[in-house]
Amino acid sequence: MQSAQAAMISDYSPIEYTPLALIPVSGSAVYDGYLSGNLLNSNDGLTDTIISEMSLTVGFTNSSVNVLGSASNFRDEDDAPMTGSLMFSNRDLDRGADNTSDITLKLNANGTLSGADENDLVFGTQLQVDMLCTDYNAVGGFVYGVVTHNGAEQNIDGKFIAER
Repeated sequence: MQSAQAAMISDYSPIEYTPLALIPVSGSAVYDGYLSGNLLNSNDGLTDTIISEMSLTVGFTNSSVNVLGSASNFRDEDDAPMTGSLMFSNRDLDRGADNTSDITLKLNANGTLSGADENDLVFGTQLQVDMLCTDYNAVGGFVYGVVTHNGAEQNIDGKFIAER
């Protein structure tokens, strides 16, 4: 998955953002790709990096979006499988009315993953989504938030890319 994610990122570099005026006001688009992240406390005996496949369906309306999707088939830094998934839900679409946001769409990505070490990692994360190319052919951006294990929190930073 790492090489496939890197190749997909390369396909959309240099980044060309979809102009806000060209984001649809009706219809839908399905995006498939990859999500990865680094847990920032590497001295705790827990998983330090994750990568997964992701699928995201965006239903466009004039004033908002409806989002369905998830990240699944997770692997840790040792390429060991992890159980669980992160479910996507919509938060906010910025069509640029006030020109104050650099991010087109913000999503929640929450769920619980369990690795080979059988530790449950509870994800409270967000995706900052930008639509790419003049025809919104791909989405990409950053993953950030908090991962909790037995009440202890650590930050996660990551990235994702998916295409129609």
